Amino acid sequence: MHSMSLRVVLLGCVALLATPLLSDAADPAAAEHYNAGVASIEARDFDKALDNFSQSLTIDPDYAEAHYGMGLAYLGMGDSDQALASFTKAVANDPAHAQAHFNRGKILFNKARTAEAIDAYFAAVQANAEYTEAYFAMGTAQK
Repeated sequence: MHSMSLRVVLLGCVALLATPLLSDAADPAAAEHYNAGVASIEARDFDKALDNFSQSLTIDPDYAEAHYGMGLAYLGMGDSDQALASFTKAVANDPAHAQAHFNRGKILFNKARTAEAIDAYFAAVQANAEYTEAYFAMGTAQK
């Protein structure tokens, strides 16, 4: 499970870093803490990342990217339950967040919650029709 979690974190980091750093934060201070969280994930300092994303969410509780970042940090720490909760908050605040749906699916699939995983993968491809990895994961889960 740990190697899978690390793989998901690395995939998530690529997606996180491909997102504009200021993303959808309405408040510049929230964006600043978010950016510090991204840097902390890059440095593999997951405790510091959690602290930064948490500070960002204190300022803007609906900041989907910060919830997503927290999920990645929790995965890096091996806490899939907290990661799932964070990814769920991310998609609640931004239903079009394909990577958060995808990572929810990965966690749910690993917890043998296959039907929920398929739904999460489906939501990921609805959010991004070109998300080939989500199509593959959905097919694997359906099989």
